[in-house]
Amino acid sequence: MSVDRIYIGTWLPRTHIHLGEIYHFLSTGLGADLDKKRTKNLHKQLGIQELVFSNNQDFNSVQFTSAGITVTITEDGVILLMTNAVDNLKASTKKIESFYVNHLGPSLAYLFSRGAPLPQTLVNVEEVYPRIFIGENIQQSEVQEIFRSQNDQLLTQASSGDTIIFYGKELEVISRQNSDATAHFDSLIINLVFTQSYSDLLKRYLAAHRSVWADISLIKESPHLRYRDFPEIRNRILNFLKTISFIRTRLEQMTEILLARDSIILEDVRKKLADLGLESFAVLKSSSSYFLDLWQMTTDYANSTLTLFESLVEENTQREIRLLQQVAVAGMLVGFFGMNIAFPWEDRWPDTLMSSFAVVGVIIASMIIFYLVSKKIISNRKFNVLSQGNKKI
Repeated sequence: MSVDRIYIGTWLPRTHIHLGEIYHFLSTGLGADLDKKRTKNLHKQLGIQELVFSNNQDFNSVQFTSAGITVTITEDGVILLMTNAVDNLKASTKKIESFYVNHLGPSLAYLFSRGAPLPQTLVNVEEVYPRIFIGENIQQSEVQEIFRSQNDQLLTQASSGDTIIFYGKELEVISRQNSDATAHFDSLIINLVFTQSYSDLLKRYLAAHRSVWADISLIKESPHLRYRDFPEIRNRILNFLKTISFIRTRLEQMTEILLARDSIILEDVRKKLADLGLESFAVLKSSSSYFLDLWQMTTDYANSTLTLFESLVEENTQREIRLLQQVAVAGMLVGFFGMNIAFPWEDRWPDTLMSSFAVVGVIIASMIIFYLVSKKIISNRKFNVLSQGNKKI
């Protein structure tokens, strides 16, 4: 088998402070303000060996081994799992994925469970991309066989010096003509994972933007909406705004990390990435700026929709106040008619007993019916949201 190493990786926007927390957890089995019994159990399941904190030329990292798997986590959040025990591609790949899903993913998810949620699921193996197979002098026929064995398809390829990379949908195969061809090969792999994961997150946020915009449009461009549905609709819009705020903040964090990595990336690694057809940091930065503007538009759209509904709610509240005023007037009428109703201490009481109760009953029943009918009319009132929006926004 020409493949001698298998990598899977992902990226979660983190900082050097988070790396310190990860190292503390990996070395002690403890986490800040977390259940000690649970963290100890998660730590034990990792089976950590040879834990090392590395001060690299670019980003610092934590590295440990477990059952033949080497895990590297950088201070900006790149997570890389590698095995060089490649007797069987499927079995070796499944071994890494299983370790991530059952042990590393849940550990990191719990470690960062306090505070803002993570931008992507840690325990779902479909979130771990890309899968990278590396070997020396891999022939074209072997490449095709590797892709077939992984239920993937070869799409394109690129080369740089003694390195050739073959791209599939979810798999990449890297063939090296010389094991010493690149002095900073590990840095190349980390940056490859970073750029692809960054691009993948942008795609997800684009899909989220389209979904949120479509949902808001269904509300704002609906021909008619009933007033009694307004509280539910308002809550939906507030949830949209919460989602928008979260994603915009994540995009800003991503951009800051991108700029930091761009400023310290090794030049030969930068050139290698460009030669291999990977997206440049400049392109990713431009895309991030575009998406930030896109989400700002979404924020404005959601806020304008919320403002519209609040104006409609205020208008209907005034209607309810006027209804209460009308009920109060009816109460005055009851008092007026009550003056002509006999009371038990009057001489005419025996003769007017039934008629007095009948009059009071009719008036009370009329007031109740009047209020309920009016309330129902207001509650079922339909607003032409589209025309209101054109008039007010």
